[in-house]
Amino acid sequence: AHNNALADRAQELEGQLTQAEDLCRRYDEEVIRRMRQIDKRQLMVERLNKEYDDKRSGLAGMAAEEAEALGPLEAKIRGIRNEIDECRKKSEVMQKKWILSQSELMSMNDDEEQMRQRNDILYTKIIILDEKLRRLMSAIEQRVKDNKLCNREIRQLREDMLRINKRIGEYREKEGRVGSELKDIESRMVTRLS
Repeated sequence: AHNNALADRAQELEGQLTQAEDLCRRYDEEVIRRMRQIDKRQLMVERLNKEYDDKRSGLAGMAAEEAEALGPLEAKIRGIRNEIDECRKKSEVMQKKWILSQSELMSMNDDEEQMRQRNDILYTKIIILDEKLRRLMSAIEQRVKDNKLCNREIRQLREDMLRINKRIGEYREKEGRVGSELKDIESRMVTRLS
């Protein structure tokens, strides 16, 4: 029952480990996707900055009215920079989640390793106890065989005792008959001799 509980717990931990790995993989993919977006936007900002610098240097000699026409471009650049900042913040949040998931994964791996070690110890104990049980059962079987043999020999001895007692009885009976016959013969001899 304890081994079943350990096996169930190990399966549960493996399931959690698989879920955590899947979650980490999704976070990794999302972080990579967001980083690509950030890189694209940074390239766009750099290109726009270059355009802006080129236009600004080209407009150095232009009138102030023409320079004000660049206002919408600056607003666009600011908007893109804000989007990049938001993407960076989201990326940082996702990285923190990913780090937490990695920590949980490591903790689950440690728990699983401890469970495996405990399981190995229990398995070793079970093997030792099985061997002891096998030896004990073998000793019990030998004792039972010895007991049966002793009982058989005791029965044989009893039968031998009965036969011996019967023969002793027969011998005593014959001895009595022979003794009485001897007395008869003696008395007859005595009567003849007298």
